[in-house]
Amino acid sequence: MKETLKRKEALMKLLPTDNDNLPPRTMKDSFVTAIIPLKSNLMVRERYVNPDGNLRIGRFLEEMDFFSVYCCFKHILNPKSVGHQSPYSVVTAFVDNIYITNDKMKNYEDVRLSGHLTYTGASSMEVCIVADQKDCRGVYQKCIEAIFLLVARDAMNRGSARINPLVAETPEEQEFLTKGKTRQQVRKIGEEENIVKKPPTEEERKIIHDRFIEKSNISETLPLSTTKMSDSVLKTVFICQPQVYFI
Repeated sequence: MKETLKRKEALMKLLPTDNDNLPPRTMKDSFVTAIIPLKSNLMVRERYVNPDGNLRIGRFLEEMDFFSVYCCFKHILNPKSVGHQSPYSVVTAFVDNIYITNDKMKNYEDVRLSGHLTYTGASSMEVCIVADQKDCRGVYQKCIEAIFLLVARDAMNRGSARINPLVAETPEEQEFLTKGKTRQQVRKIGEEENIVKKPPTEEERKIIHDRFIEKSNISETLPLSTTKMSDSVLKTVFICQPQVYFI
């Protein structure tokens, strides 16, 4: 444990400071693509297929999350840490958007994952990941697209770590940056409106109070056609997606 802490403390010296100029990075620097071989590898296919024979969308979202972290490490280029272990740790803050354009993905066809950064802040990175499959004509069609927001932290997880700025080289990449900036602005507005930071307005307080009074005055005598929620409670445990491990 002490050796691990010493190693992480040493990595802290490799982090860039405010005076260090991190080189700008392009979207192609972080672009990654990979194939999940459902067609040729039955063991791999087993991990992604549910008992009904349909593909597990949640499993692919997990893989896309992991993939987005890899894209972030591809983007980060810190001259002070070249040739050394990376002093960064990257964590997922949240998933901004998930678009499922085809929830009937084929369990016998390979799935291609691809992604790259679409926007960066001082330490935050937005990544777009796409999962697609070939159709009957052999042309890849988008099935899932998700936008992940990740944050770079220092090796000791004491605070944020500066990352390289992202620049656009083509009009298409500039559009990615513009949309990413818009999403970031929406996120900031959402943070400012958070109930933890901003109390309810007088109008909102009145609505809450009126709803409380309304619910408090409900008669114990229910119409014959209704049932209390408490009478419909059922608790059980069922393993929906058993995991099979192959050695």
